[in-house]
Amino acid sequence: MLFISSCSGIRKLVPHTQPPRPHIRTIRRILVSLLGLTFSSLFLLWITGLKVHIYPKGFLDVFRYGDKDKIITGSPPDWSWLYAHEDGLPQHNLDLPFPEGRTGRYVRFSNEIRQLGWNNVFNEVLMNTHLARASNRAYVFQDYHWKDSYYPWPIPPITFSPSRRHPRTPLSALISGPSAGGPWEPDDPSPRSVSVRYWDIVCPQKERKYIYTNEVKPLIPKPTKDSLSRSRYGYAGGPVGENQRQNWESPWGDEIFKYWKDLLLNSPERCVEILPGGLKDGEGEDPYPQTFDVRMWATQKVLPLWESFSVSPVSKLLKASPTVKSGVDRNLHLFQVRGSSSEPMVGDSKRVDEDQDPLSSVLAIHVRLGDFSDACTDLLAAYNLTFYSWNLLPFLSQEDVFIPPPGGVPSPSPNEEYVYGKNTPENVSVYLDRCQPSIGRTVEKVHSVRQSLEADNLLRLHTVYILTNSSPSQLRLLRNELQREGWENIVTSRDLVLDDYQRDVGPAVDAEIARRARGFIGNGWSSMTSNIVHQRLVTGHEPKSIRFW
Repeated sequence: MLFISSCSGIRKLVPHTQPPRPHIRTIRRILVSLLGLTFSSLFLLWITGLKVHIYPKGFLDVFRYGDKDKIITGSPPDWSWLYAHEDGLPQHNLDLPFPEGRTGRYVRFSNEIRQLGWNNVFNEVLMNTHLARASNRAYVFQDYHWKDSYYPWPIPPITFSPSRRHPRTPLSALISGPSAGGPWEPDDPSPRSVSVRYWDIVCPQKERKYIYTNEVKPLIPKPTKDSLSRSRYGYAGGPVGENQRQNWESPWGDEIFKYWKDLLLNSPERCVEILPGGLKDGEGEDPYPQTFDVRMWATQKVLPLWESFSVSPVSKLLKASPTVKSGVDRNLHLFQVRGSSSEPMVGDSKRVDEDQDPLSSVLAIHVRLGDFSDACTDLLAAYNLTFYSWNLLPFLSQEDVFIPPPGGVPSPSPNEEYVYGKNTPENVSVYLDRCQPSIGRTVEKVHSVRQSLEADNLLRLHTVYILTNSSPSQLRLLRNELQREGWENIVTSRDLVLDDYQRDVGPAVDAEIARRARGFIGNGWSSMTSNIVHQRLVTGHEPKSIRFW
């Protein structure tokens, strides 16, 4: 209390902290109730898995698909129906006899790449399935986890849906075949692939054996420089110089496969999970934790696996998923041209009826503009890298072989001839000429390949299909030059009309068109090109129908 003196004596004053007025109390109660209701609602939505996305004002209005030319419409698809289909696969049954069911043998590759391009993931999925089958174990398939910048839709800054914050697509939406749970051939006793959700049921944690890659990889025999010269694939990617030392120090693909196969076959445990090295005790981290890592895929080290992998059921039974096929079928009309150029050439005896497959008169070309130049200079040229994976197969066109230019930036160290990770401007220009050719060189190559294919197949090619992540504005000049070259029909990835489900598997739609096309020109350093090469060869296309910039 405060007291003051006055002429009338001592008087008691009202305290400083007066009780709140009734209307202020009411407002406070309302605000507290609203906040409580808001947080309770958001929490309820989160635990029930409902989608709540909060975007800043105008966020969706300015989001465009790679550039100002095309605004994204639609929304990420709900794949719950496909997950239900996967869960209902016949092999997801504990009562099945060995080698499936509760007594079966399984392997999960938890070291598979995530949040990278689909094609980097794809080739690893196929090879891991091949290894699992050879080890008499069921491969455990998982969703494809998108790299944020590659996802076809914007990722909300605030979302209470885990699948929207970390977008993923079911593997069976992208491919069909044994890797995604499809059947093997009728007389094949191998256990069928199972989903990661069934794995958690059939292989509880207490029954799992964990294998860490950093404990296994040092044990795999490594080649010597002499072994490169003795191998039939030793110089498939050109001579190996000191600035490629990490390449020749890594094991050959067949050695990697054999070591892991023996390890998985001889492990008595039913359930084996392979984990990235470094997760155990935080020591000995593996910088490339995949079972088959980039040091194999990005060099000729993968080639000894071709003979067994290309004829394996993993490759032969691989097909486009129904969603991918529907995306292709929906756009087949874009590839149909009526007129004189669609007529067979004189002496035609091998022509495939265009009405059966409009893609039989298509030349598909893989073109990356704009975003790829940094990769060409800062990675491929800097490290003097060869073509990627199956693009190095020696029976492909010898006209297109790329030999890394000799030399490099001299090293000041007496222990090294060249600085690792750097290259001369002259060598960088050699890479750019093949990795990201000019419009003029691109048109010249297309002209040359068209003439060659038409002479071999006695069928005029009237349509060029451009597989690309480039914008329409970037492609405008190339499109104009191809029209001047006489192409009647030019279609690009941007011209395809896809629904939300088909857009979510867009890279696979592109690849399926390229697989079916009469001819294909790819980028030798691209994993997408490499996977298209694999699928074209396995499905019967002649090697000479595959070319590189």
